[in-house]
Amino acid sequence: TLINGVGLFLIRREAMPDVDQSQFMMKVTLPTGARLEVTDGTMRRIEKVLSETPEVAHRNVIVGSSGGSALGALGAHQGQVVVDLA
Repeated sequence: TLINGVGLFLIRREAMPDVDQSQFMMKVTLPTGARLEVTDGTMRRIEKVLSETPEVAHRNVIVGSSGGSALGALGAHQGQVVVDLA
């Protein structure tokens, strides 16, 4: 049993392989009830910082909606950024 346990440490196992997609996603959640205008202002500040970062090639900013309940839809207090690195 001890040898089996030691063997597990010697075998390289990965739940997810190392893949560099040069991309990441960030979800921003303000307090529930925050107005869409406040969320938009926050997301614009984040976008400005990203636009001034040389390592960022592209960015896609999504700001929540004030209505609707579609699956995967963001609330008025939520935003999302997808960033492609250079």
